[in-house]
Amino acid sequence: MTRFGIGTDIESVSRFADLVERNDPLIQRVFTSGEIRYSLASQRPAERFAARFAGKEAVVKALYDLGIIGVAIPAVEVLKRPDGAPFVRVIGLPADRVQVRISLSHTREWAIAYALAIDDAET
Repeated sequence: MTRFGIGTDIESVSRFADLVERNDPLIQRVFTSGEIRYSLASQRPAERFAARFAGKEAVVKALYDLGIIGVAIPAVEVLKRPDGAPFVRVIGLPADRVQVRISLSHTREWAIAYALAIDDAET
């Protein structure tokens, strides 16, 4: 039987602008090197960081909705396909059983993410 978990999160871009401006070590602890490279390459990196953090939070909530607890924020990596669509990689998640879909959006002030976790386990 297929089960679904959903999650959403919204983040203030200004919070991440402050972190980037101060070169806060939290950036290194929370984001992967790929996420950092991608975000810092942008003219507005705070928007990219905020969207990725919202994505991480949404994924954790969607997995929790399936009963998968204990996934740490740094274990969730929000990446970008060549066509621009975001996708997620979760360290330690059984990819052959659980799939995660994600949608991100942001303005200069807010970033929002939705995540859908799909568990195709036989019960």
